[in-house]
Amino acid sequence: MQASFLRSTAVRSTALAIAVLVPIALAGCMWRPQEPITHAPRADVGLHSASREPCPGCLERKGPDGQTVYLRRRPLLSAQHIAAVSKVIDIGGGYAIQLDFKPEVQDRVRSVSEEQIGELIAWVAQERVLSVAVNRGVFSSGMLLSGITAEEADQIYTAMTGDPTQRRPSLER
Repeated sequence: MQASFLRSTAVRSTALAIAVLVPIALAGCMWRPQEPITHAPRADVGLHSASREPCPGCLERKGPDGQTVYLRRRPLLSAQHIAAVSKVIDIGGGYAIQLDFKPEVQDRVRSVSEEQIGELIAWVAQERVLSVAVNRGVFSSGMLLSGITAEEADQIYTAMTGDPTQRRPSLER
């Protein structure tokens, strides 16, 4: 009698586990990440070496934080290096801008990013500074501007692409 009770308990436990876990597993298999909102860059988009201190020949601009930033006149990278600009959700679940670089320039992009590690860089479009950050790593095929709000993502995306869409990737997974 005890063996039959244990067997029926085991069968019920297994059936319950299957009833609960299979739908969860299937839901995970059916989840597809949302497509990013993508557009080509405007012709005037550029990544500049930047400084918080005045420098000879540098352009003085206000950053998005309102602080003055000084930009080297010649961009390190420009729209001709960028294949696409996208509004995406980053790995932490926040809004971000993803820049994908053209395959044929990825060696140049890698070289530029290596030279700029630890240095201040700024993305600029329409003569407006869109983001200022210290470069923390090497990139070649793409880079992510993260740690921004949905509104900042909209503004940066529109400035970089000219596409005024207010559509956003969903934070729902």
